[in-house]
Amino acid sequence: MFDEFEKLPEEYHLPHELLELILSAISIDSGGLEDATKTDIAISKRVLERSRWADRDLTEQMEKVDAELTAAKKDLDSLSVRDLLRRDWKGDMVDTPSPRTPTVSLGFASIPYSLEEQIEKTGFGELFHWFALHAAWTASINTDIDICLNKYKVKDKHGKKRKIREIVLTVRDDQRIDRTQAEALFKAVYEALEGEESLGLEKWHRAGELSPMQMVWTHESGAGRKVIRPVVEDAVRKWDMGL
Repeated sequence: MFDEFEKLPEEYHLPHELLELILSAISIDSGGLEDATKTDIAISKRVLERSRWADRDLTEQMEKVDAELTAAKKDLDSLSVRDLLRRDWKGDMVDTPSPRTPTVSLGFASIPYSLEEQIEKTGFGELFHWFALHAAWTASINTDIDICLNKYKVKDKHGKKRKIREIVLTVRDDQRIDRTQAEALFKAVYEALEGEESLGLEKWHRAGELSPMQMVWTHESGAGRKVIRPVVEDAVRKWDMGL
């Protein structure tokens, strides 16, 4: 992008907010450049030169940004499970062409904690209690099918950070659809997600403890809501009870 800008006959202005957002994203990904690649550093230098931080040292500024973002992340530690479900939730009504399947409410929550970390936040430390809190939240907003997209980082045996994502799928049978319809909808979305080979889904290590119409997967594909949502919405639209 910057190569193209530099070819222009006149200086091309980019908003400082956008430049700082780019630097923040690199800082989050690289731990304030601690785990940065040569490409990360090269791009950061070029972005910094165009930002209002141009007179600052790159390493010092990125470490400062990382510290600020880490502090902001810690602010989430005080949030309850319900708060985390609500803070970045997007939902919509999805229609289906079949007269046998009604319009349903579909929601997506993005949460920067693993499911295990969220379970600890319940106060009881049990998987059942997390799903009870989740059920209370989705019932309060009349949601039929809900997807929680969790993401977190772990360190491997070499100390290198790995980004892990989870998909938590739940379908309710007490809002707009009955048990038979809910089971069929769950099956349709379950198969659509498992069939998306690019995601490389693996069943969660405690999947055997889940109740009917619940599933949790982990993956390292990097796919977030922008990728997952179309897959799920397409499955819902194609959902048909059949005869």
